[in-house]
Formats: sequence, C-alpha cells, structure tokens
Amino acid sequence: MLGMKPQRTKPISIGQVALAVCSATAGEARTVSQRVLILPFGEFRGLNGLPTDVPFWRATNSGGKKIAAAINARNTATVIDYDHQTLFASKTGVKAVAACWFSKVEWVDGVGLFTTDANWTAAAAAHIEADEFRYISPVFSYHKKTGEVTALINAALTNTPNLDNMADVAALAIQSITIQEEPMDELIEQLRWLLNLPISAGADEVTSELQKLIDKLKGTGEATAANGFDLAAYLAKAETAIAVNSQAAASPASPDPAQYAPIADLQAVQRELNELRTAANAQQVDALINPALESGALLPAQEVWARELGRTNIAALSQFVSTLVAPAAFGGTQTGGKPPAQSTSPAGLTDAELAVCSQMGIEPEAFAKTKAA
Repeated sequence: MLGMKPQRTKPISIGQVALAVCSATAGEARTVSQRVLILPFGEFRGLNGLPTDVPFWRATNSGGKKIAAAINARNTATVIDYDHQTLFASKTGVKAVAACWFSKVEWVDGVGLFTTDANWTAAAAAHIEADEFRYISPVFSYHKKTGEVTALINAALTNTPNLDNMADVAALAIQSITIQEEPMDELIEQLRWLLNLPISAGADEVTSELQKLIDKLKGTGEATAANGFDLAAYLAKAETAIAVNSQAAASPASPDPAQYAPIADLQAVQRELNELRTAANAQQVDALINPALESGALLPAQEVWARELGRTNIAALSQFVSTLVAPAAFGGTQTGGKPPAQSTSPAGLTDAELAVCSQMGIEPEAFAKTKAA
C-alpha cells in the first residue's frame, strides 16, 4: 500500500514535506496505489530553517477538510511531477513530465490528506517499483501570519525534497497564491470591524451580516440595485442630516415678534393685575373683619391674624368669621337705649348710691344729707 501513514523519514522543505511514496518493508514488493498520503496533519518545519516568517507550518483538521473540498471541486486534475519540474519549467524551459494525476482526495482527522484516485503513469509506477523514487513532496500555500496550510498546489515524486534553489523556486510559486489570499484576509478583518463582529467570525458570518445590511438599506429605498447604491454618499448624507439636527437643537429658531408681546409690557400687565387682586382682597377682608370688630365678635388682638388669614385665604377667613358670636353687652345697652330709670328710694338715691350705702353700712338718709350739703 502507498502512503497509508505519514512517514517522517526525510526532513521537510519550504512549502513541501517529504512523505514516503511506498511503505513496503524489506523483502516486500513495491507497488503503486491509488491511495497516497499527500499532506500530513500537524506542525512541521524544513531542514533549511524554513519557514522564517512563522514558527512552523500547520495542517489542521478543519483546514484540511477545506483543502480537500477545494480539490474535489476542481474541474482539472492535480499533477504529481518529477522533482518539482513544474515549478522550474517556466524558468528553465525543462519539460515537466507528469508522474501521476489525481482528482479526488480525502482528509483523515489526525493523519492527513490522501489521494483516493491516484492514476500513476506506467513510467512512474516502474520507477517506484524499482525503488528509484521514494518520496512525495507536496507544494502548498500557507497563511503568512499563522502558518496554517491553506491550499495544495501540486506535488512531486522526488528523492531530494531540499534540492539546490528549491526553496527559492517554491517560494516564488507559493507567493503568487498567498499574496492573493492575504488581501482577502485583510478584507474579512476590515469587514469584521465595520460590522462589529468578533475576531473569530468567518467569511460565512461576515456574508450573512452584510446581507442583513443590504436588506436594511433596500428597505429605506436608498438602494435598488448593486450598482445603484453609493455607500459613501449615503453616509455623507446621514452625517449632514445629523449635523443639521444637532445645530437646530443647539440654536433654536428666533421667535416671531408678531406672535409674542414684549417682556416689559407683559410684566407691567402682571403687576397691574396683582395690584387689582390685592385691592379686591383688601376690600373683602375689610368687609368681613370691620363688622366683626364693631360687634365685638372679633377681638382687637385677633385683627392682625385675621387680616393675614384673609390675605392668603379669603375663604378660610369668611368661614372663621361666620362662627363668631358677639357678646350681649356689645349688642345694646341694658336699658334698651333708654335713660336709666330714676330711683324711687325714700332718700332719693340712685341704685348705685344705695349699693354704696349698703357696702359702707351708711343709712341712705344720712348719705342723702351729706350729698345735699
């Protein structure tokens, strides 16, 4: 069987990893197989010190499945050549001969990427069976920041994966792909920022949020077609509207003088109205308090309090006055307004004089004589 397990029997080179093309042990016949390990799982580095831009290359299960899906979706087969001649062909003019073609691959978690339909040429099969070639060396692109393998370019049947100048030639071939990938990564990163998405958001999440934004913009009537919407102009319009509203809030429009009276005139009218109210209140207070004072129902000592009550609450004063009762002595004289009746005592003394005589023990006649003298 070919390449059923990753054989780290040779060092790893830039963008390439040496994998045994045949796992036959001593004494066993070497035969080709449709199933060959083309890319190993895990982290690896090259003997020549590469990579230098990242700590190591890495093939992950999730990334490997994406690579497999991309290869399986291709319309053209992927080549396995001899000693990476495809990389040299454009520079040296050397004919790049295919050793194998494959179109379908499978990613096995924790192991790596396998071909499932490797179609070896008769010459390549003979070389392998004769032990003239031992290793598969894949060429791949990788992320310049994380080192994660992002795509399989091709592979080679080789015995020396670290050929002279191989690192430079492979780097040129890989660069043409990774440079195309990095702007896409930067675009995704910028879209994450624009849409306020977490750094872990992938292309699918970014696309979903973009579609929501597009639907929302279509709902406003601002956008009707992909080429009929100017986002920069839309944002500028929104900024202008915000600025106008802010200015209006900070500087309200001047009032129309025809609809408002001057403040001085308004204050004068207010003063006159207050004076009229005070005068009317004073009249009401006088009308309640003066009669109560005259009748004796309200004592002079209560006048100041009563007037203050009337100034603030005329209804309360009116209710208070209505409960007052004038003493009888203040309602008229004891003789009903007639002169006191003359005494009919024998001595001709008045009632008051008789009362004095009684208190002092004097006879009325003696008092009358003293009074007459």
